[in-house]
Amino acid sequence: MLRDAYGNTISTAHPETVAAIDIYTADWIGYGLRLRTIFGAADGDPDCAFVNACAASVHMALEARGGFEAARHYLTRMRATAAQANAREQAFIGAVDAWSRGDARATLDLHRGIVERWP
Repeated sequence: MLRDAYGNTISTAHPETVAAIDIYTADWIGYGLRLRTIFGAADGDPDCAFVNACAASVHMALEARGGFEAARHYLTRMRATAAQANAREQAFIGAVDAWSRGDARATLDLHRGIVERWP
């Protein structure tokens, strides 16, 4: 397992996936312009549930039907490989899955749990 810029383990053997996750994290927080980098990483590492969850979240953040439709294939891969993810990743995957189903309460509860357990 590799570690991201914050020291979190990422369930992948691909350093380029971790680099894309680092860009995603920085640009999500900082409203950056490189969020699309995550799509290539998810397509290049389809067995990494976490990177696919990140890619799905970018599409869903559009808060429009088209975004949720575009997220579908990333959500499918995320769900198919979620068992290979570590506990922190599985919590995020659960939050993204709840979001995709429109369950705002579960999404918020899972994100709060992530922040509390992995600050």
